[in-house]
Amino acid sequence: MKYNVLVLLLSFLTPLLFASCDVDFDANDDWHETMLVYGVLDQDNDTNFVRIEKCFLGKGNYVTFSKQKDSLYYKQEDLQVSMYAYFVWDTNGWDTTKAEQKYYLQYTTRYKDTGAFYADNECPIYFTTKRIYQDLIYHLVIRNKKTGTIVSASTPIIADYSITDPTTERLAFSPSKGIDDYQITLGWNNKKNSTVQGTVATCFQPVLKFNCSNNVKASVVSIPFNYVIDTNSSSQRTLSYLVYRSTIVSKIKAYKDSYPSATLTYNYDNPFDLYIYACTKELKRYIDNNTPNESLTERALYTNVTNGIGIFAARRLHIKKSFTSCDNITQTAIENALK
Repeated sequence: MKYNVLVLLLSFLTPLLFASCDVDFDANDDWHETMLVYGVLDQDNDTNFVRIEKCFLGKGNYVTFSKQKDSLYYKQEDLQVSMYAYFVWDTNGWDTTKAEQKYYLQYTTRYKDTGAFYADNECPIYFTTKRIYQDLIYHLVIRNKKTGTIVSASTPIIADYSITDPTTERLAFSPSKGIDDYQITLGWNNKKNSTVQGTVATCFQPVLKFNCSNNVKASVVSIPFNYVIDTNSSSQRTLSYLVYRSTIVSKIKAYKDSYPSATLTYNYDNPFDLYIYACTKELKRYIDNNTPNESLTERALYTNVTNGIGIFAARRLHIKKSFTSCDNITQTAIENALK
């Protein structure tokens, strides 16, 4: 079973400072419910997950608070989590009688025993195993049955795109002009026309995965590259990323050096897989908003969740191409790096 997951461990500290000689402000006097939501849909996955937590304030050590389940998580009986799928022309008002599909997300603390949402204290998550379709808009509704609070968010699904380069099943590097290295171009077609169903992705990340055996056990070395942003409005857009052989070999050697006692074996039948990951502009903006800020300027909080905080968006992780071989020089260089 494939899993669509991404990590969310957020604790929001929101003290407010007022300059006044007449009012003493205590952030802990009044409690207002603020729900944290993280959900990313992928139509290639047979299971999609949503994580729901609480914002909290308190007196004392916030690290201690974050270890208490009651501070972070709702109880199963507290929430009703539903999702509705609409055609774009039926989204006005989110009338549930016009929904093409209805999902009632299931609560669990044990469904995932590894991965980004896993925690030692069994963090609750909600999941659905129903198929996701790229021609529909998905609307998430979370209702706190005790307080009456309703939190919602919506997202379209990523449209199809396809890998165009390399065209053969052989991963072959060519000489670079003016550089003492060899290169290969990774390319993919981002379709933009009226017949494409779903929303066109605006952010991509190519990842080469090197397949090998680690003491007979199958192992994968993931080699991610920089993001590629597509802002072009043409009807048919081909994007590309230039990769150098030295980069690939050095990444594999670094992996081998991290396991000095391991015996790594080259997979001659399927040495590489190419993945092109993609996401919506909303998810990319959320990721950028939560990366370390090198500026002293305070960054505004980004959320697309109504009456709450977090992100509900879409991505694709399973557009790939497999290679049955690579060129002889590259193969030899990798074999030497594995020694």
